[in-house]
Amino acid sequence: MRMTSYDVAIVGLGAMGSAAAWQLSARGLRVLGLDRHTPPHHFGSSHGHARIIREAYFEHPQYVPFVQRAYRLWDSLAAATGADLMRRTGGLMIGREDGPLVTGARTSAQLHHLPCELWSAADVSERVPALSPDAEMVALWEPRAGVLVPERAVDAMLGAARAAGTELVYDTVVTGWTADRDGVTLATRTQDFHAARAIFAAGPWLTDLLPTLSRFGEVLGVQGVSVTLGVRSSDVAPQVAEALVRGGYQLYGLVPSHQSLEEVFLSLVDAASDR
Repeated sequence: MRMTSYDVAIVGLGAMGSAAAWQLSARGLRVLGLDRHTPPHHFGSSHGHARIIREAYFEHPQYVPFVQRAYRLWDSLAAATGADLMRRTGGLMIGREDGPLVTGARTSAQLHHLPCELWSAADVSERVPALSPDAEMVALWEPRAGVLVPERAVDAMLGAARAAGTELVYDTVVTGWTADRDGVTLATRTQDFHAARAIFAAGPWLTDLLPTLSRFGEVLGVQGVSVTLGVRSSDVAPQVAEALVRGGYQLYGLVPSHQSLEEVFLSLVDAASDR
């Protein structure tokens, strides 16, 4: 029996893989998507109920146009699917005025004419009583920042991809692959698939499929350490998403849309010191 051939095969259907499937199928390509589990799931990195989205990227101003296009694409996906994907909550970035977080975010805001406000530590305490930054700290308020729900986003993108003709195959492990002048053949335990091109978006399983990447370091699946802090709802500005850098650690926190304002979630990750 002749193998069905696709223009593109995508291995891994988290945020990156599902986005590729959605956009490529929207452009008329014949797309195959494969995942070892049934997405959205909690085995990769596209879960956790909430992610922050922001325009004033402190990392570098060159990210801003990409994020602005992402905003437009999220809005178009929400309109097409009826899914509640993103809430524009506003966001705070708090640190020393001469530190990398605030200076980087202000640079991006100024270069791209983003509507942001600089708050003093006193302003923060007055407007968001749950927060009490050190007196020498400031905050950049970004009103268009918001929260994305990753599970809904993956589900919506896969739904849009399927509606555009993408074939989605779940609970199927790709055990290997070969490439020749005719394209790429993907092997699974039950059958092989052929495509002109392949995209590997397999997250922590990537080095199983592309072992040469291990020369550049190990690809790990890492989950953040989350803590729940009980605060009075009157102390929290409704639906404020915040990113706080203090003393060499980044506290990345928000009030997820599925939780009441009685809880604030903070995830602790490594960051450059803002001291």
